[in-house]
Amino acid sequence: MGKTDFHEQALRDPRVRAFLNTIARSEGANYNTVVGGGRFSDFSRHPNMGVTLTIKGRKVLSHAAGRYQFMPGTWNPLQKKLGLPDFSPHSQDLAAVELLKQRGALTPLLNNNFKGALAAAAPVWASLPGANYNQHEQSLAFLLKVYNAALGKAGAMVAEGKESVVDVVKDNSSAMSDGGKIVVLAVLAVLIGKVLS
Repeated sequence: MGKTDFHEQALRDPRVRAFLNTIARSEGANYNTVVGGGRFSDFSRHPNMGVTLTIKGRKVLSHAAGRYQFMPGTWNPLQKKLGLPDFSPHSQDLAAVELLKQRGALTPLLNNNFKGALAAAAPVWASLPGANYNQHEQSLAFLLKVYNAALGKAGAMVAEGKESVVDVVKDNSSAMSDGGKIVVLAVLAVLIGKVLS
């Protein structure tokens, strides 16, 4: 078994992909984002670009980069452990899955416990509720909307056919906007139509 086989399998699960999308949205980042909104183009390695930010009146130097805002001190051990060849989008996704695994966030996530997964991941990402980095944190309600929308786009059936998006929507419907519910229901209608045809 290769170093990243588990991670590759996890990335095929719609809940994991939706959760990674939620983290990226919370952090306001894409694969080529440097903290503060800058961009980089060389994916051969972590860019390690220092950016001075003012957060709540204090100057902070950060080297966070990529979709999950990896700091070099976090990225370098992950890259070594997983044998990642570069800082490409796929390598970033694999490393983010490893962080979720290390924090114990995958178990609640794969048991359809979004709030539990979020609480487990919060110490890693400053923008998640309960992170306590003395920075802006996104609200749970907002992140539930993002997750449900991303889950709807990821596909109607969750891994191994045990749960459907209907169950996730039902569990979180109070936090979803009407538009989010409509998107999920539209995806379900299309998929049900394909199954019946």
